[in-house]
Amino acid sequence: MPSTPSESTLSRRALLGSLGVAGLVGAGLLWMQRPSRWREGFSIHLMPSDAPTNFLPGLLWVTQSHLETLAPACVIRSPHPDWPFPTSQRAFQLQLLPSRQGDLLCLGFRWRRGGKAWQEVAGTPTPPTEAMENFLKALPETFGTDSQARLLPRSPGLAWELLELPPIWTRLSHSPEFRSRLERLVAQAPECALGWCLLGCAAYQEVVTKPDWIPEERALAEDSLTRALSLAPGLPFAAGDLAQMMSDFGKNGSALEILAQAIRIHAHSGLLLQRIAYSARNAGLLSVAKYAVLKHDTQTGHEGGIENTFLYLGDFKRFENWILTGVKRTQTWNPPLRFYMSYSALLQGDRVEALRRLRETGNGWSQARFGQIGFVLMTFLEGRMEESLEALERLVQQHLALRTPDGEFILKLAELMALHGKEGRALDLAVRASSHGFLCVQWYEQSPFLATIRAYPRFQAMLDGVRERQALLAERFSLSAFGF
Repeated sequence: MPSTPSESTLSRRALLGSLGVAGLVGAGLLWMQRPSRWREGFSIHLMPSDAPTNFLPGLLWVTQSHLETLAPACVIRSPHPDWPFPTSQRAFQLQLLPSRQGDLLCLGFRWRRGGKAWQEVAGTPTPPTEAMENFLKALPETFGTDSQARLLPRSPGLAWELLELPPIWTRLSHSPEFRSRLERLVAQAPECALGWCLLGCAAYQEVVTKPDWIPEERALAEDSLTRALSLAPGLPFAAGDLAQMMSDFGKNGSALEILAQAIRIHAHSGLLLQRIAYSARNAGLLSVAKYAVLKHDTQTGHEGGIENTFLYLGDFKRFENWILTGVKRTQTWNPPLRFYMSYSALLQGDRVEALRRLRETGNGWSQARFGQIGFVLMTFLEGRMEESLEALERLVQQHLALRTPDGEFILKLAELMALHGKEGRALDLAVRASSHGFLCVQWYEQSPFLATIRAYPRFQAMLDGVRERQALLAERFSLSAFGF
């Protein structure tokens, strides 16, 4: 069980809570008025060094945050130097060449535009915050920056503390030691937006992965991310995670409002466009979601992956092509990709193809939720009904125990229950999915897996409520609300 929060921690949360999401509007509008030397429409592909250092993962994340925060360009973090790079003249490749000398950071880099030759810029050893400022000033005029954002602590020691922390997407970021270091950091450097962002992201991960989280953990996540946004309005990592948390808890309007504010400040952020697609499709705003998806892939030059917007629009071919494109780029079939390729075939009525896809894309399943749901689907298709239903019931109980609603995933569980002939359980889960914010009327009406429960009066009453809520959101969040 998590430890009881200290009095100082609770008082800090109360102070943070006074900021409120609504308080970000004024700061965001002021930020939008600031000038920039950027030429819009470019993408920057940030590459790791050929000679990794122990602080490089953190440095890449910090650098990406600075670039995304300070300029209207799409920033893509390439996982390795050989990652595919578009040769367009509107695409830049940027590789960091960092080294540490005591408490000083030397942040040299090299860059090129399109397929042209590399140009190298040497760095000068200075304290980390100054080194980052010098790095930004030394960037080519085409994508130079100017900002007063408080993303790093002024103290060299605290700046190194932040740089040496693992990024939030790594497993190390889930450790108690990581949390303790973060809490010390923000206590000593309350002006550090990235510190608050990391703390909020870490608390959010606790909420979505552990069934025994306490309510204060959710409050800490929301308040910390809000604090980060007050220090750096529109900060994509903070706005993206805060919006996703709101969507997962069924607060569609709050999620879309956060994203609408952030994308108007950072119109080319690939991360924000991804989060808009996620929140909009959950709200049933498929035209907004599709626009965000297509804009993201135009800007990054990297289409591919799982995008349920295409499923809900009935565009199965595009949905599958995107998955295959992503697999070709990453050379990986992970559990979500395997599940969705099979799920798509089954939606189209081809059980044989659905099973073939599961069998030919991998062996075994992880205990993560998509590993479990993949196992449920495979055993169902193989006719091992009792085993499949037991696994499905187990997954339902585990997911609901998390107390993190995620209505979209709950509806997948409802569909599988209906396929197993458990109409009462399927109906309960479908109603729960709607109460937890999955409001895509089109999918409730068209999913073939829900056909057996669609005629129930309770389903129709639920659907009437979903239509009403989706219509209210559609009035508030048209394409123009996001500057599209």
